[in-house]
Amino acid sequence: MSQIYGVSYDLKKPGRNYSALYDLLRSYPSWCHVTESYWLLQTTESATQIRDRIAKVVDGNDRIFVGVATAPAAWQDLPKEVSDWILEHL
Repeated sequence: MSQIYGVSYDLKKPGRNYSALYDLLRSYPSWCHVTESYWLLQTTESATQIRDRIAKVVDGNDRIFVGVATAPAAWQDLPKEVSDWILEHL
């Protein structure tokens, strides 16, 4: 059964390169880039599996948080496509 997970990260290295991380997150069948460092993913993987996949493409001192995202949710001033994704999936 798939769930919606929130993924947040802090990349610490100066001149951070987000390409590999963004490619990985976009590889999930259903995803939403909510804010600069927060994504929502719909997947059958566990939070640990998602974290472990992300850990392979970021530096060892970067911070990663993955947790189940559930309704109710509240937001302000997000692009329409982000709001629509959230309304459809949560």
